Amino acid sequence: MSQESSATTSALREVLARLEAFKRKFYLSLLVRGALVAGALLLSLFLVLNLLEYFLYLPTWVRGGLLFGFLGLVAYTFMRWIWQPLAALTNLRRLLSDEQAAQRVGELFPDVQDKLLNALQLQDQARGNALIAASLEQRAGQLAGVQFENGINIRQQTRPLWKFVAVPALVIMAVLLVYPAFFVQGTARILNYRQKYAPPAPFRFIIENKALTAFKGEDFKLQVSVKGEALPNDVTIEYGGRERHLVQDRPGHFSYQFQQLQQDVAFQLAAADVTSADYDLRLRQRPNLRDFQVDVTYPAYLGKPAETIRNTGNLTVPEGSTVRWRFATQATEQLQLLFRNPDVTLTAARDEDAFTATRVVNRTQNYAVRLRNPASLNRDPIEYQLTAIADQGPEISLESFPDTTSLRYLALGGNLRDDYGLSRLQLHYRIASKARPNAAFQARALPLARGPVQAYAYQWDLRPLKMQPGDRLEYFVQVWDNDGVHGPKSARTRAAEFRLPSRTELREQLNSQAESVQSQLSKASEQSKKLERELAKSQDKLKTKRDLNFQDRKQLQDMLQQKQQMDQQMQDMKKLFDELTQKQDELDPKSQELAEKAQELQKLMESLLDPETKKLYDELQKLLEKQQDMTQPDMQKLLQQLENKENTLQKELERALEMFKQLQFEQKQEAALDKLEQLAKDEQKLADDTQKNDKQNPDNKLSNEQQKAKNEQLQKEQQQKQQEFNELKKDLEDLKKMDDQLGNENGAEEMKPEQEQVDEQMQEGEQQLGKNQTRKPARAKSRPPRRCSRWPRR
Repeated sequence: MSQESSATTSALREVLARLEAFKRKFYLSLLVRGALVAGALLLSLFLVLNLLEYFLYLPTWVRGGLLFGFLGLVAYTFMRWIWQPLAALTNLRRLLSDEQAAQRVGELFPDVQDKLLNALQLQDQARGNALIAASLEQRAGQLAGVQFENGINIRQQTRPLWKFVAVPALVIMAVLLVYPAFFVQGTARILNYRQKYAPPAPFRFIIENKALTAFKGEDFKLQVSVKGEALPNDVTIEYGGRERHLVQDRPGHFSYQFQQLQQDVAFQLAAADVTSADYDLRLRQRPNLRDFQVDVTYPAYLGKPAETIRNTGNLTVPEGSTVRWRFATQATEQLQLLFRNPDVTLTAARDEDAFTATRVVNRTQNYAVRLRNPASLNRDPIEYQLTAIADQGPEISLESFPDTTSLRYLALGGNLRDDYGLSRLQLHYRIASKARPNAAFQARALPLARGPVQAYAYQWDLRPLKMQPGDRLEYFVQVWDNDGVHGPKSARTRAAEFRLPSRTELREQLNSQAESVQSQLSKASEQSKKLERELAKSQDKLKTKRDLNFQDRKQLQDMLQQKQQMDQQMQDMKKLFDELTQKQDELDPKSQELAEKAQELQKLMESLLDPETKKLYDELQKLLEKQQDMTQPDMQKLLQQLENKENTLQKELERALEMFKQLQFEQKQEAALDKLEQLAKDEQKLADDTQKNDKQNPDNKLSNEQQKAKNEQLQKEQQQKQQEFNELKKDLEDLKKMDDQLGNENGAEEMKPEQEQVDEQMQEGEQQLGKNQTRKPARAKSRPPRRCSRWPRR
């Protein structure tokens, strides 16, 4: 039973396989015929559409309808004649069932139609019925040897269809070979159905602009030329629903100016019923600088707060300042600062539409701001100037006021000036003498206040410098600013000089000043005598007159003025005497005896301006000013009192003059004796040094060259002492003259032996040093005693 079932199944499978092969060939036949029909239809329609568009220049809406209708037809033919058989061939879709396929086979093979259908109908019933299975086996055996797919001849079935494909295909190929523009222009116009096309005209429009791109907010000039056989005289442009005329620049050339463009523009050109294709003027946006600010940070040493400047690129800042630009831009991808002289490009850091750049200002430069995006640079140049103010050097002046009385103080002062501030002030000085003519400068700090402009003053005490007569004090003042960029800069005054007079010059000055005091004392005495005589005359007039007339009053008034002038002269004389005394004490300090005499003379000078006398003259002045008459006895009494005062003053002046002369003589005498004694000691020392330097001295260990150098040094010292002695001899001659004026009562001749002794030692020392021989030390004689001088008493 199982063997019969297996045989039945095998026969049926063979029939089903041949039936399946029939269906596949049937689907393939449908696919081939559908492709031929679709190709013929689409090629014919493509040819017709291009023919219509090429010759008719259809409107945009017709071309759009044709394009989308053609695309719809392509989709339909594909779905209808290609997709369905292709899907069935790839088992994606079932077009025929086994019964439908058996009917198709029966149509091709009439003798097997019923047998095949019966076999297909009995295959489900044969599983449980042996009789039906035997019948099925019998029918399957009758179908053996019949190949169902042979009933389909694809070539024969498709042969009538090839001509429908070949005709339009050959026509298209022929046109492409002969005139391809037919399909190129027609197809292009159909595909660009939105664009208007016009039939070829006797002329054509040419856009001369390199590109139809403009920038937002700017003008754009459209340049159009017309080429052809016949040129129009007027060309219009249509955009935004309006028509406008172009300007004819010259024959065949036209232009149109778009004003302040804000959006893209689609336009067409037209002339003589000829319309151009559609053009699009595309807008781009230039980079734009909307706003900016500059933050300036000044150098710390200026003490100036940071500053923010808005929308101003021309900057004037101190050198060393840090400048930070902050730009707000639009449509900008890059911002650069272009500095010139030297050329430096600074690229700003970007943060969305904001840019930041920082630079330290060290020099004055012009710079430009350049903005960039893919479309262009900024339209208008943005140029500024960055001015760096250099820290100027300080300025200083110097004025000096020496103390002419004591020559021990020097008042210094002046003005300081800088643009920002000062940091240091110093006084540089050196003492130049014969021994050290090129001494090094020393420095001391001077007090300095705050502020860029100030005055300075310094009271310089010269006593610690221990200057000697004849020394020169060279000095200058130097100031530094507070430049924190390049370091402090300095300025100095001219070199000034203060010279301490030599002893000879000082003595000459003192002699001149003493003569001035003596002259003023004599003059004051004469004026006092004159006043005394005038008072006596006025008193004699009162004896014969009852009252004073205008002339008498005028005479008394002149006397008062003379008295005032005399008092002023006496005050000046006293001041001059005080200065003289101070200078003499500094040059040659007095002995105790002379100091007491000088103090006595100073008291006498102070008593010359008697307050009681001034009171009497003031009383007379008041009477004359009020023009009040006095009784004759009272006026005579007042004039008598004034006459007595003037007589007393005259005597005191004569006494003061005599005391002053005597004091001057004694001071010079004492100084001369001291100098003689000192010169004698110096000569003694030179003699000892000469003996030590003798070649025959066994204690002399110096070489010949050293001995020669030592001898030259001793000769110079000897010459200097000789010069001092010559000056001293002049002083002694002056003393002799002063003693003659004083009546030869001061013993000036008694100093002559000591003078001769020193002179003899000088000559001997000079001769021996010239021969480089040893001289015997001279024994210093005893100093002559000073005589007690005559001192005037009251």
